[in-house]
Amino acid sequence: MIAEEAVVAPRKISTKRLLSQRYDLLWLALGTLVVTAIAFLFGLWGAGGHLAPPLDDTFIHFQYAQQLASGHPFQYNTGDPPSSGDSAFIYPFLLVPPYLLGIDGQKPLIYADLLNSAAHLALVFFTYKIAFRLGGRPLALFSAGFVLLDGRLNYIFVSGMETGLYAGALATFLWFWLRDVEDARYMWLAAAGTLTALLRPEGHMLVSMVCVLTAMYLWRRSKRVSTAYLWLAAPVLAGLIPYAANIAMTGDWQFNTAASKSIWYLPYAPLYENLSITVGWAANTLKNSYLGLEIGRSPFVLMAAPVAVLGMGVALRETRYRFFHLLLMLTFVGGAALALLLPPIQFNRYFMPYDFIFILYFSLGLIYLVKVADRLVRTNEEGPGKPYAVRSQSLGIAGAAVTLLLLPQFVAYFFAVGDSSRDIYYQQMAFSDWIRQNTPPDARIGVNDTGAHKYMSDRYVIDLIGLTNN
Repeated sequence: MIAEEAVVAPRKISTKRLLSQRYDLLWLALGTLVVTAIAFLFGLWGAGGHLAPPLDDTFIHFQYAQQLASGHPFQYNTGDPPSSGDSAFIYPFLLVPPYLLGIDGQKPLIYADLLNSAAHLALVFFTYKIAFRLGGRPLALFSAGFVLLDGRLNYIFVSGMETGLYAGALATFLWFWLRDVEDARYMWLAAAGTLTALLRPEGHMLVSMVCVLTAMYLWRRSKRVSTAYLWLAAPVLAGLIPYAANIAMTGDWQFNTAASKSIWYLPYAPLYENLSITVGWAANTLKNSYLGLEIGRSPFVLMAAPVAVLGMGVALRETRYRFFHLLLMLTFVGGAALALLLPPIQFNRYFMPYDFIFILYFSLGLIYLVKVADRLVRTNEEGPGKPYAVRSQSLGIAGAAVTLLLLPQFVAYFFAVGDSSRDIYYQQMAFSDWIRQNTPPDARIGVNDTGAHKYMSDRYVIDLIGLTNN
């Protein structure tokens, strides 16, 4: 009997150690890699074993990157005037290495997915770190775990797009703010903010807002201006580079993306019509996503929004991190407002980078509700005046319940990756290959979806919506 206990005891200790806080990030990293691998395999399955992104816009990035490597920067068609059809200014530069090494065709998608996999790890990692600093281990596990269960984020991280990189860079920027600003360290904050500002125009706007408000906050607190504050100006100034490049190349500061996709750039649309359409998009996004009413597609549970609002209220009661919470909330609201200026395409793609902020406050509200419920139950059982701390079992039950509710959309988006990759491969890519084989090299092709039709056909294309042609 004693010998049996001597054998069993170390196993129990080892299991307990593996589930301890020190291994949280290891398990989250492994989970992230597994989820990414599964999503990638679903894409291969959907495209019949071929490499194919789930979005045609991926090929727009690839075409600009290929042109950069060939010595034709910002020319979608060789010989054309430069165009601003890629609003993710720095992303084609990040995609250049495979083309410089002679890797072309569909193979650069693997490289793009590796970049996005690193960004996915960063998003989960820094969500955990932010939440742990703000509310301890339960909030960190809930927030990072629910981010990992966000199906539409898992979808976008294997799309080859810049959206995942932008989400990871934004989370990194906010973590460095939380970690470093109080200690008057700004270098890493400036670096992450610069990357965020160069990845998306809305990233520049939001990071600039945070940096300006931070400078005002620090000045008001210390009543002096420090040269270290110049670090805060770095992302603001760096984010102006794309606009300067646009003006130099095209004579217009705005990206073609906004001019060709946003209803607010339609010259003939009256103001009230644009407002009504935008309000309709906002109502549908609130209903379908944040209230969880699009069952099987919403990355959030039913009535998640009220719980997240409760979490925001709970957060603002704490004085220590109140200003940071205000910055987080402004980033989320500002990001959602900017996303409404573009159409709600591809599972609300422009809202996805801010999911981690919503999830953090949902998790905070959920933990508060669990504490209240647990306190009521234990008061009835034990009587008033007893020492109180929320039971880990109660948090575990709540986390498991939310996880079960999130599983349908979590699984559904794997199939969405496969379905979308199948459509891209057997429609845009297959047709582009047909064009390449059955048209003369000097043919001019008018296209609507301009990504694969240019990249795969290697023909001169005229973009009918004006995204890649001026």
